[in-house]
Amino acid sequence: MFLNQSKLDILSAYSILFDSSIDFSTTYLNALQPDELKTAFRKKALATHPDRSTTLGLAESELQVRFQEVSKAYEVLKFYVTKKKEKPLANPVNRAGVRKAENFARKKNCERKWKEDHFFQGKLPDRRLKIGQFLYYSKIISWQTLIDAIVWQKKQRPLFGQIAKDWGYLTSEDVVRIISQKSYQDRFGDYALRNGYLTSFQQMAIAGRQRICQPLIGSHFIRKGIVTEFQLKTLSEQVQSHNMKYWNLRDQR
Repeated sequence: MFLNQSKLDILSAYSILFDSSIDFSTTYLNALQPDELKTAFRKKALATHPDRSTTLGLAESELQVRFQEVSKAYEVLKFYVTKKKEKPLANPVNRAGVRKAENFARKKNCERKWKEDHFFQGKLPDRRLKIGQFLYYSKIISWQTLIDAIVWQKKQRPLFGQIAKDWGYLTSEDVVRIISQKSYQDRFGDYALRNGYLTSFQQMAIAGRQRICQPLIGSHFIRKGIVTEFQLKTLSEQVQSHNMKYWNLRDQR
């Protein structure tokens, strides 16, 4: 699938997953390690997950499109990292430069792991929480475990464009055209609606289908052996009791 990825595609994918303050030259690309790539993906996955639309002040459909782009960028870079030993990206760098980039990447990766894979130390926030958040703030799961659960949940959710194609609303060519023509900030569904690809009803129906197909995040914690079904049921009741205290408050997740 990614055999024909160009240098521009790879650099573009790198710029999506990593902060713009990082120099995304071939030096860093050739020094990129799988664990650093995975950490960057998890961070971006959390920052673009549709469930955090309220916190980020963005529409859920917009975040769905962003998450799709982040996932695609991850797949492009994962393939490159796997194959770079066979054929490094054009414009090879000197060994000293690569070693320097590797040391920088290793240091940053350690810092990220320390920040992300930790357990919460404070008290429960005075606001409504979802079950995953409740487990984290109750010190049952780590921050990294919460991110892993969100990423897993998102992977089970069908893509907006795929549903539109399966239902006959869009063709494969339409989906490719929309993704290639819309801006990074533009939402897939909004762009399709604005340019006559979808009706308002079709857009809402697809978004609803996505929500229905997405599994409950609690099932991930059961699968991983973190909690039992009985424990999850008890925790869910505790979440409901906690949220009732803040029913009239705007969810600030």
